[in-house]
Order: sequence, then structure tokens, then C-alpha cells
Amino acid sequence: MIQMEKYTSMPLHPMKARLNDLALGRLKRSSFVHRGKRLKRQYQDDYQCTQHR
Repeated sequence: MIQMEKYTSMPLHPMKARLNDLALGRLKRSSFVHRGKRLKRQYQDDYQCTQHR
């Protein structure tokens, strides 16, 4: 999750667009985008608390 937050905070990083857009249709064994979005949904309550600090 830390790496995902790092990518989303950088305005020109290419992974920011991949994380904000929809994921590709075909799931792969270990996709960083899918894992990051799953973790963000799973820990959404904790995630909201840390963003307001």
C-alpha cells in the first residue's frame, strides 16, 4: 500500500494512470494494480483515517 500511495502522489508517474483507470479485463497471477486496489478496499477504514492526518 505504501508503494501504491507513492505512485498516486507523483503527478507524472505512469503507474498513477494505471491505478486510477479500470484494470485490464484479463486477470494475471500477480498484478500490482489488482493487489493495490484489493488492499485499498480491504483496509478502507484505516486508509481514510491516515489520509486526514
